Amino acid sequence: MSAYADPASLLRVRGTLGRLSETPELRRARCSFIVGIRHERRRLRDLSDTGLNVSALPLEQPEGLLMHQAKLRTLLAVVGTAMGVALAGAPASAIPAGFTCVGNCGDQVGTDGVVTAPPNGPNSYWISTDGGVTGAGQYPGIIGGNADATNGSSITTGLFAAVAGDPLNFYFNYVSSDGDIFTDYGYARLLDATATEVALLFSARTVLPPGNIVPGSNFPAPTATLTPAAVSINLGSTWSPLGTDSGTCYDPNSTGGLSGCGFSDWVLSSYTIPSTGSYFLEFGVSNWLDGAFQSGMAIAGITVAGNPIDDVPEPGTLALVGIGLLGFGLIGRRNTKA
Repeated sequence: MSAYADPASLLRVRGTLGRLSETPELRRARCSFIVGIRHERRRLRDLSDTGLNVSALPLEQPEGLLMHQAKLRTLLAVVGTAMGVALAGAPASAIPAGFTCVGNCGDQVGTDGVVTAPPNGPNSYWISTDGGVTGAGQYPGIIGGNADATNGSSITTGLFAAVAGDPLNFYFNYVSSDGDIFTDYGYARLLDATATEVALLFSARTVLPPGNIVPGSNFPAPTATLTPAAVSINLGSTWSPLGTDSGTCYDPNSTGGLSGCGFSDWVLSSYTIPSTGSYFLEFGVSNWLDGAFQSGMAIAGITVAGNPIDDVPEPGTLALVGIGLLGFGLIGRRNTKA
């Protein structure tokens, strides 16, 4: 075997590096390094398909590969401790009782940079990969898997009761400062009380123009109706939840922001509850290939049957109300007999 680590190990190594530890020049170098590693993986896979024993073959070394590997190893040694702190995640801002945040989340989205005021009332929330947690915010059904997803954040609502035919509606706005091959993403899905997915409600993904940022590439088609149905990227990434990356754009070719960074603007997701039961919503955002140049998502106006999600009773609450009404009925019946 060659003197350097196997491609899979090196791709895992680069996933620990965030903006804290990296200059744009080094990121461009690492980008070419990743491309070289992917070429090597394809070469070995093709040779394996011919029946050859690839474990005995030396790995090719694309130009500059060893130099990039040395930079990555040095960088890991220098900033390992600092990155461990950064990847632990920042404390979340206030979110409603019953909601759960992993990573970096908050509530009350207002006019902020490219994100305009929510179109449907004050109930609004946000999540960001800035201060995200390794492995969080990943959609399990993404085509090709999440091997290249790194850190992210997710927010889940409390369990709520819904009746078959109830409309479920909300707005979302995906914002990304990343680009090129670093295709960060966001999504929302509906799950039942056993955490089984019922529906993918939307997807959004960093994409090179003129591609669509919504729906996201390499995602299954959303089950919900999106209005508009497809969205091309809007230039601009100024939004405070992106932290120090607000207003920046990963643009290795100096194309004036045409590398994929931008935002979707507000998109409406509409879905009809298929059967009576208990459900909760999960929203997630994830970095892709590394932890640099953050992405995030604003969510607003979540309603079930026209009621804000915060006001929809949990199944346990409904049961208690039912027991209370039954108790009042028994008391009334006893008084009548007396």
